[in-house]
Amino acid sequence: MKRALEYYDKACNANFAGACRALGHRYWLGERIDRNRGTAIVYYRKACDLGLPEACPTDDMLRLASGKSTNKVGPPDAEGSA
Repeated sequence: MKRALEYYDKACNANFAGACRALGHRYWLGERIDRNRGTAIVYYRKACDLGLPEACPTDDMLRLASGKSTNKVGPPDAEGSA
């Protein structure tokens, strides 16, 4: 899985929005990587800025990532990840 993350990171750095969203999803859920919602938000925002609106973080996600919400909120739809 580490190698896959390296490829996602390389693709995200090359501005492939789907790869950025995939990384955001992995960090949000902690899928074979330490969960880090702040890092997830960074990747989701980049994917959003690159034109992938379904990756745009919601207000609830931002509150949860900052520790200001107790709501259980999921990541943007991960179907079709890079």
